[in-house]
Amino acid sequence: MKNIFAAIYFLAFGLNVVAQPLENETDTSKLTLQEEVSFTDVYVIDVYKSRYGRVKSSKPHQQQNINAPDTLDFGDTLVVQLEHIDYLLNKDKVNLSDITLYINEFAMTSLIPIRCVNDKNEICYILNERLLNTPEKNYIKKLPGLFLKEVGIGIQIKNTDVLYKCSKKLFIGLTKFKDEFIISCIFSVILFFSMLLLCKKTALIRDKSTQPLKTRAYSLSRSQLAWWTFIILTSYLFIYLVTGETELLNFTAVTLLGISAGTTAIGTTIDSSEPTEERHQNDASEGWLMDVLSDDGGVSIHRLQNLIFNLIFGVIFIRSVVSDFSMPEFSDNQLILLGLSAGTYSFVKTRENKNKVPQADTNTNSNTDTSTTEPDSDKS
Repeated sequence: MKNIFAAIYFLAFGLNVVAQPLENETDTSKLTLQEEVSFTDVYVIDVYKSRYGRVKSSKPHQQQNINAPDTLDFGDTLVVQLEHIDYLLNKDKVNLSDITLYINEFAMTSLIPIRCVNDKNEICYILNERLLNTPEKNYIKKLPGLFLKEVGIGIQIKNTDVLYKCSKKLFIGLTKFKDEFIISCIFSVILFFSMLLLCKKTALIRDKSTQPLKTRAYSLSRSQLAWWTFIILTSYLFIYLVTGETELLNFTAVTLLGISAGTTAIGTTIDSSEPTEERHQNDASEGWLMDVLSDDGGVSIHRLQNLIFNLIFGVIFIRSVVSDFSMPEFSDNQLILLGLSAGTYSFVKTRENKNKVPQADTNTNSNTDTSTTEPDSDKS
């Protein structure tokens, strides 16, 4: 009987050994599988806004519906879910500092990701405005859209040329930027009405004339200079208040100011060289529009052309500043067009009062005609 129990014991022990898997063989197979993972196997699964602020909570992240894009602001945390990134980080094949966040096609190199707590294959970026450099902050602020900016998110790993993009879109809504924008708009409106009041109550854009100040005619060249001075000054302050940049003036802005200043200087020189009594500018004002469009012969085409061109390009300039937060770059042909229009106005202005008959000459001629006809009446 003892022999039978011994045989059963040894038989059961042998079956247990055979049925138990070899741990070393299992681990080897896992390592072999994992070693096949490379950078080409990495891709972005999802991107979303963290529901727990700065990712210090031990609770797992809850993802939002992929069909409802999140809205990020400065201070929020962006979570990027990357397939296989957890393994690559654990095996030291890549460091966190080697992973660069891209907003659209712009690299946000100042932002270093951190590991998400209790979440595999996820890294987090804190959109801290103080960590961003000036080009990065200005890029975000200048994205298309006023207060809500739709963006795409991408990831690039150092020493690879692959940009891993996510098909899901996010929105960047900048609350602080909105406040700065509103303050800039209020300041621009105040500056506009201040300049408008100066133009109405002073000789800022009025012609040199023998008329009292309130009835002096308005000057086209001085109005042009005031127009571009207001636009460029307001644009500069507007962009500075929003972005904090100071290197804002470009070739276009300086050229526009130069054309306007040159036109005003030439017009003032012409006015000073003409006899005071013989100028059509001595007539009383008929309103700003009629004054700037009229010369000694009435409304003129060269003045109308100059006014239209300056208004159109001024509106384009303002629209570009508001939408892109930068001063636009006009082409050489556009600047030449404005220069030719101003030059035509300046040249024709030199001939404006040449055909105006002086009052003294008119009286002399009438007296001469009278003296000539009197002898004839005596003879008759």
